[in-house]
Amino acid sequence: MDRWVPAGLPAVALDSSSFWSALLRHPWGLLALLCLVQTLCWTVVPTLIDPAPPGDVVAGFMWGREWVLLTYKHPQLPGWLLEASHLLTGSFRWPQYLLAQLTISATFVLVYLLARDMLGQRRALAAVLLMPSVYFFGWPTPQFNHDYAQMPFWAAICWLLWRA
Repeated sequence: MDRWVPAGLPAVALDSSSFWSALLRHPWGLLALLCLVQTLCWTVVPTLIDPAPPGDVVAGFMWGREWVLLTYKHPQLPGWLLEASHLLTGSFRWPQYLLAQLTISATFVLVYLLARDMLGQRRALAAVLLMPSVYFFGWPTPQFNHDYAQMPFWAAICWLLWRA
């Protein structure tokens, strides 16, 4: 399955020493590049242009400040992580965006691991490279909430159940 070649690209071209063929031979490099670009873009740009944090982030800061174990609403992991980032970095806004992108990047890696076991390295890479085209992995990602905090856990559960 790892001999898959994109349409229109001759199989001989993959043996050349070009940058793209090297990335296709070593998908981890392209996956790391995707995670780096995702993290940098969606951390820096919202920090520069958003006048205030998203609503769920503000609620997370308020819930996290109390360090409550259980409430009627949600588990407290996002609130705790937001409060920990506030205690570590002060009142800057960039850590809340970074937390969201770290969970997205972890999800990319775990989906790649699952898809690699099912489809092979190149098709797994294609699957992960298509993920940012889904709305949920793009525009709303600066809002770190329960939806984003649980994504790596669900991806890890799927991968670990597949491996079991």
